[in-house]
Amino acid sequence: MNENNLHVIFGAGPLGMAVMDELVRAGRRVRLVNRSGKADVPAGVEVVSADASDPAQAAKACEGAAAVYHCANVDYADWVELFPPLTRGILAGARSAGARLVFGDNLYAYGPEAEVMAEDTPRKPLPGKPEMRAEMERLLLDAHARGELEVAIAKASDFYGPRVLQSHAGDRVFPALLAGKAASVIGNPDVPHSFTYIRDFARVLVVLGETSDASGEVWHVPAAETLTTREFIRRAAAVAGTDAKVSAMPGWMLKLLSPFVPILKELKEVLYQFEQPFIVDGSKAVDRLGFTPTPVDVALEDTLAWYRSQNI
Repeated sequence: MNENNLHVIFGAGPLGMAVMDELVRAGRRVRLVNRSGKADVPAGVEVVSADASDPAQAAKACEGAAAVYHCANVDYADWVELFPPLTRGILAGARSAGARLVFGDNLYAYGPEAEVMAEDTPRKPLPGKPEMRAEMERLLLDAHARGELEVAIAKASDFYGPRVLQSHAGDRVFPALLAGKAASVIGNPDVPHSFTYIRDFARVLVVLGETSDASGEVWHVPAAETLTTREFIRRAAAVAGTDAKVSAMPGWMLKLLSPFVPILKELKEVLYQFEQPFIVDGSKAVDRLGFTPTPVDVALEDTLAWYRSQNI
């Protein structure tokens, strides 16, 4: 691994920016890469423009890197078409720099048979986006197994926190609670569902970026508690000082409306995640990395403070 202390982050969305926060706090040199070359960053953080799906541009963006964080994303509807070339480009860039590559992944690859997911849970993804996520995981771990570079993967559930808008626990939940209105969710709000605090996700990625013996493996980001969605919203409302109200769209209604609402059409294939228990086992990161997740109420206070500051 390159002994430079430069850390390169692909993606300036909520996760990429949270990783930037952690690295800046730790005194690391940071380069943030996105298409525009523009982002609201602290002094000292370099921002560069690159099309990460182009291996040559990704390689130039990774020059001098010790660790590369794949936090880039594309529009949800374009995942199957655009995510694999994006990942291949970032893989090529990290490899050219001799850097360790850390990928911020989700839980789609496990499929609907797994209600409690550990890192060794069999991958039985549904076709479409879930199958694509499983293929990207194999691509990265195979590159590690061949000795091309060090790779680590962190998987997280639906996340929440500062800058998080488009999430199951995002802008349909927190602004409504602050306004005393009903939080909007899909599926069954009374089954257990692990939610991931975005700063915990970032902290795990940074630990993996600086821990050699964690490479070649998948790691789950631990949740401090797994609550039902309704209980999660009740806790958020208590922190906000408002009443807990939940407006849930049942699965049958989502399916009925999906031909007319593009995002609902996209969510239909992963509806199981919101209708049955969806529980993350993060004990591996706790036991081997010594990771302690942020208490739920502390994370909710941070999340609500950010939403208040944005007047969303």
